[in-house]
Amino acid sequence: MDDETVQILARSANLAGQSGMLKEATTIIDALNVALPGDENVDLLRASTMLHTGKFGDAEKILRDTILSADSGNSSATFLLGMAYHLSGKNSDRDRTFQQYLDMTASDTEAEADGRTVAEGLMHS
Repeated sequence: MDDETVQILARSANLAGQSGMLKEATTIIDALNVALPGDENVDLLRASTMLHTGKFGDAEKILRDTILSADSGNSSATFLLGMAYHLSGKNSDRDRTFQQYLDMTASDTEAEADGRTVAEGLMHS
């Protein structure tokens, strides 16, 4: 599968997830997973879809047990895990996870600026 096709499918899955179309998003993500086995970006997309469709526990499991267990320094997964905790009302886990995110992105300049602003705003809210 060429890069352009992967990008189109990823965008389509993301839009479907944001629109609450879990079945359609999952079908596209499953196809990407077959084409790109072990690609953590596919797992991130699946977790993001779970967040958009209210499946916070499923998102937590993917982020914590699949992505972060293999790559504890993945700032995108750490941020999304903080969001999953926030959305499910797990405030102490949210604050701890967002603090980890802030610590791991402290030296980043613009690359993580938006995520840092969100994390700082949600902590202790």
